[in-house]
Amino acid sequence: YTANGLAANTSYIFQVTVRDQAHNETNPSVTASATTNPPPPPPANPTGFSASASSDTAISLLWTDNANDETGYRLERSAGGQNNFAIIATLAANATSFNDNGLTASTSFDYRVSAFRNADFSGFATASATTDDPPPPPASVDYFSISGSAVAGTVSGSHTNLAEALRLDPS
Repeated sequence: YTANGLAANTSYIFQVTVRDQAHNETNPSVTASATTNPPPPPPANPTGFSASASSDTAISLLWTDNANDETGYRLERSAGGQNNFAIIATLAANATSFNDNGLTASTSFDYRVSAFRNADFSGFATASATTDDPPPPPASVDYFSISGSAVAGTVSGSHTNLAEALRLDPS
């Protein structure tokens, strides 16, 4: 007989009684005790966790995988300094990076990552970063006629020389 579904690191006492088809029972056997094994330790903590802005809407996250028995990694994010973490990704075992996209420009975020195996979680590694400032708005160019005649034109391309940037097309 194998007793299944027992709690880890717990002592149990067993006794056997035999019953025949006529429901006659023997006296209980001598008791036997056993203790289940303790649960395995949680996966090792990730280390070397870093976060850096990769654009005005994305942050790149990197860490070192120190676990050899994890099922995966759980990644959480909070608005900077708010300590209200929410899961943003559940990653496969041996993962060491994640790109957090779709963020707001010029905003600080706190991150934490932990390894997990079933319901056992490692400790968290933490990092913070701020997304880049948004790019400046496109420059506008006003132009006018120095001859007094009407002028029509376009500004196109990327130029370092203003004379190249303006292409007048009198019509």
